[in-house]
Amino acid sequence: NQAALETLVNKHGVQLRAFPDEVMAALRSTADQVLKDLVADDTFSRKVFASFDAYRRQVRESSRLAEQAYLNTRG
Repeated sequence: NQAALETLVNKHGVQLRAFPDEVMAALRSTADQVLKDLVADDTFSRKVFASFDAYRRQVRESSRLAEQAYLNTRG
């Protein structure tokens, strides 16, 4: 949460950095494989993931346009 993050940065000198693109790509690839393995053998997990994935695809564009645009203006 934000209070804990502020403590880490301001009291303990923690420096925040973004993960490199290669790390993010590897994390996504691994997560995709884990999900693929999970839903392969479990009908209920497959149904839950299909519902979640449909929602995620539906809101991705509107989130990018609305929320990210708002965050970009906050500075």
